[in-house]
Amino acid sequence: MGKKAQDEVRAYYEIGWEKDRLSTGEGHVNAIEGQIEKMRTLQLLQEFLPRRACIILDVGGAAGVYSFWLAGLGHQVHLLDLTPMHIEQAKAAQDLAQSPKLASCKIGDACELNFSDNFADVILCMGPLYHLPDPSERKKCLSEAFRVLKPGGLLFAVSISRFVSMLDSFRIGAITDPQITKMIEHDIATGCHINPTKNPMLFTTAHFARPEEFREEISKVGFCKVDVMAIEGPMLFVKNIEKHWAQKKARESLLAFAKQVEREPSIMGMSNHVAAVGYKP
Repeated sequence: MGKKAQDEVRAYYEIGWEKDRLSTGEGHVNAIEGQIEKMRTLQLLQEFLPRRACIILDVGGAAGVYSFWLAGLGHQVHLLDLTPMHIEQAKAAQDLAQSPKLASCKIGDACELNFSDNFADVILCMGPLYHLPDPSERKKCLSEAFRVLKPGGLLFAVSISRFVSMLDSFRIGAITDPQITKMIEHDIATGCHINPTKNPMLFTTAHFARPEEFREEISKVGFCKVDVMAIEGPMLFVKNIEKHWAQKKARESLLAFAKQVEREPSIMGMSNHVAAVGYKP
């Protein structure tokens, strides 16, 4: 990652939102979005993770929301993140008596993994790829994951939809602000998201991908059996989503519909996040 982009990304995450984002919804258009993203991501992880204890690298895993969950299941989890604050938060959480323990927890660069070849059974890459605007850097990130994975190992990666800025603006009615309109037009045309304001709700420097582009980049590095799925799907457009999400029966229905259409190409771009799995031959 170029130094300017790296500094912008680190400054954004030093705000401190990420630690609790998936529970409180801080930084989202709608507070419930973090819970929806987390629950659907957990569903997908449970579907694809091996049923045995594994060595897992959570690359760009922030303060370790998924790392601690995985460690609690008995996996040997190594957490890496670019932002010092996230690693400090993870270490503080790990010091709590009731916390699962991580195998390691350190500052790290997704493009230069400090692990040997064929080390890990699973690599989670649920943040780095959308913070690498340069295609060559995304290729390097994926190549590093490929190198460190054992043969037969699983990559679980996440991208942000090319259309997320437009969809968020539709949901909050911000469709006339000329600065935001220009940003959205640029996002859709190039996939390169640059926040023209000082409002952190508009995110930070990022790459927003089409699902087919995401699949192609992973496949080109050498991963096989690449599968792409919408995480939230069209769920975030449900009217009164907080009310429905709070009701068990309605929540289960929403999750079932999201599961049913997770691979539907015609609406996959409506999902804020898209997950991909691939295997090292």
